[in-house]
Amino acid sequence: MGLNEHPKLKEAFYEIRGQMDEIEAAMKPLIDEREKLRKKMHPMEVELRALNQKIKDAKPPEYNSLHEQLAAIAKAAGGYTIEG
Repeated sequence: MGLNEHPKLKEAFYEIRGQMDEIEAAMKPLIDEREKLRKKMHPMEVELRALNQKIKDAKPPEYNSLHEQLAAIAKAAGGYTIEG
């Protein structure tokens, strides 16, 4: 069964679809502006991902262990941070 078998539903469907098309047409300049901005941002996102990977690669293996030890001490101290 499809819309062709239900004329009232078909009419309502296309009426609503028409309203949505009008709204989307009114929003198109904003959507185009967003896409233009995304295209400008893309090279920076690529650069940021590369930099994040370099930071990850620069962490020595013992860093995670040190972090876990620090967290355990803070938890044992009642969840407070230890200030110098």
